[in-house]
Amino acid sequence: MAKQKLSRRDFLKTLGASSAGVAVAASGLPVLAASGSALKPASVARAQNAEIVLVTSGWPLNPIRTEEEIAGQPDLAAYNQALQAWLDEHPNVTFERIEANIWDQQAIIPLIAGGTAPTFVYADTIGGFSTAGTRAAFVQGLVADVTDQVEKYGLKDKLTPGALSAWEPRVNVGGRYYNYPIDSGHQGFFYRRDLLQEAGMEDPPVDWTWDDFFAVARALTSEADNRKGFGAPAFAIGDILASEGFDLLSRVPTPDTAWNWSRDLTSNPEWFDIAREFRSLIYDEGVVLVDNSLGGNEDYSNLFINGAIGLTSQNVLAGFGGGSVSEGIASVAKQVGKPFEEVIGFRGKPRGRNAFVRNTTYVGGVAFNPDVSAEELDAGVGVVDYMFLGPGWDIQKSGQYEISQDLQVVFNYPLPIDGKYEYEGVPGTFADAYGQQTQEELQQIISVPIPPDEGTYFPPEANVGPSSTAIDDAWSTLTYDSGDVDVEGILQQAQNTWNQQADGFSSSVSDDDFKAAAQAYFGDVDAFWAETAPDFHENVFKSWYENTVLPAIS
Repeated sequence: MAKQKLSRRDFLKTLGASSAGVAVAASGLPVLAASGSALKPASVARAQNAEIVLVTSGWPLNPIRTEEEIAGQPDLAAYNQALQAWLDEHPNVTFERIEANIWDQQAIIPLIAGGTAPTFVYADTIGGFSTAGTRAAFVQGLVADVTDQVEKYGLKDKLTPGALSAWEPRVNVGGRYYNYPIDSGHQGFFYRRDLLQEAGMEDPPVDWTWDDFFAVARALTSEADNRKGFGAPAFAIGDILASEGFDLLSRVPTPDTAWNWSRDLTSNPEWFDIAREFRSLIYDEGVVLVDNSLGGNEDYSNLFINGAIGLTSQNVLAGFGGGSVSEGIASVAKQVGKPFEEVIGFRGKPRGRNAFVRNTTYVGGVAFNPDVSAEELDAGVGVVDYMFLGPGWDIQKSGQYEISQDLQVVFNYPLPIDGKYEYEGVPGTFADAYGQQTQEELQQIISVPIPPDEGTYFPPEANVGPSSTAIDDAWSTLTYDSGDVDVEGILQQAQNTWNQQADGFSSSVSDDDFKAAAQAYFGDVDAFWAETAPDFHENVFKSWYENTVLPAIS
């Protein structure tokens, strides 16, 4: 089926990890000056021929699937039916599949520089998985401008108000757009509801805390069943700290430095205590499984499916692939012979002990190789619109049900950006497939207010900046080193390393522009927390804002 691309999801699932840098990897491309609209690289665009070839790495669309592929996954026949309908209306367009890792920043940028990238790319990869970095990549000419297509295909009228408000501010750079949305996700946690009940514990509240999380992990740990409560990738400690406001409070505006930002990872002793507590769950209580030989989130998803862990950190998209898909999280309910909502629960990021709250809901979309011709760009956006937000999506859904007779196969996207939970020709809804409780809890989870996005306030950065490596290394050490670890020393070293690296970079944003943007951003952030989480604002943010931020940007 068109949207079921695990490699993409595996990278989306990591969005909850702490990101320390706004960087576009060095690639040999010239750094282009910022302007009111995105600039195209100096390379010559592909020849504008009557025959249009859309080059894909397998996401978001594949060429017409083969009989062998359909035999292994029958619902792909519905995908073929939808795509063929579009191709029949565009007989001069063909698809070509190539091998290209569009999820690796270091791999995709050289392909763009060399003119060999596929038509469809993922902007967040190019921008280092941060809003500011991705907007900078657009200004630097590393992704195409799709503004004309946004208007041509009436995109904004197709999105729900929530999806539009989540998508537009991030991808609108001076009135120009670089991304065409296709789905929405949310980074959180799947847990075994049935096993939790067997342990005599009720479901955690939707607005749970990390204390609730730790209690669930302990309850789901079973030596008799060889099951750990939680399987933790290296970024888990950073994720926990992020729920205490770490990502906000550890980034300090410093316009007196060349890069304009510094990192402070050590001024709050509570961060050290939280890291120690999590390490205790791993090495003292045996509640958390860590294994540095494991790869991405898919490995932890498989452990969850196999019953080796009772909690897993995943994108919500990972859980609704259909119970007929043997390797999917939804298949666990089929394995035990119970309805989905009786076996699988999902929760968003826990609240911090200091009342900090996070909503990791996002709208994801397709970006395009900046080197394509105008005809190829229009065809590429057109087929994406047709297959995900137009008739092609409905053709796929009705065909999937006709072939599978399984509502879970049909309703595999829990947060549709067009708001559709019903399809013509499909006798049922998402609630019928996964339970009314599941749908209601998901809607409640994503309703948490989202704070102002830093990347939408500051001018897009035209220069390369420090990476997140130093902080990622700290999370790895704190996770995998079972010895007598000096938590303060490790975070101090990460802080020093990042700041030393930042000294070697120079921002393209002037001090005056930076200060003006910082004043607007932090002023709105201050108002947001005062209204949304007054306890966090009064006890934590206000003092930091008044004593650390304002003196630097005034």
